[in-house]
Amino acid sequence: MLRRISTAVASAAVLGLCVLPATANASTHHARSGKFTIPSASSDVKAWGSWSTSGSHIKVQICVKASNSSYDVAAEARGYNSKNQTTLPNEIGAVYLQGATSHQACGTRLISYTSHLKVYSFYAKNGKIIKTSKTKTIW
Repeated sequence: MLRRISTAVASAAVLGLCVLPATANASTHHARSGKFTIPSASSDVKAWGSWSTSGSHIKVQICVKASNSSYDVAAEARGYNSKNQTTLPNEIGAVYLQGATSHQACGTRLISYTSHLKVYSFYAKNGKIIKTSKTKTIW
């Protein structure tokens, strides 16, 4: 019986320690970050990215890689406000153009703090977009 009580008390203490920091720091702004994958417009396109918050801005980096160099490929990330509206310059893109020496391109940008971050990729040939992927909402 004494073991059960001490186990219950210990469990409650651990739970209290876990909850206390979360409520104590709720009003404090902490940097957040994450990684994401971007939907592929085709098997020739691989795209990914990361983000981190810093004050009133979000640093977003995205990269795109072409496995077939006969296409131009691109990925884009765009920030939206709570009304699902976007304004420039709340977007960042990475573009690989056929014939480039590297089959990968990356882009980094600080964008204004947004409520939503959405990403997609596409590929093109001769300046015309052939296919666009579905849009993925990161947050």
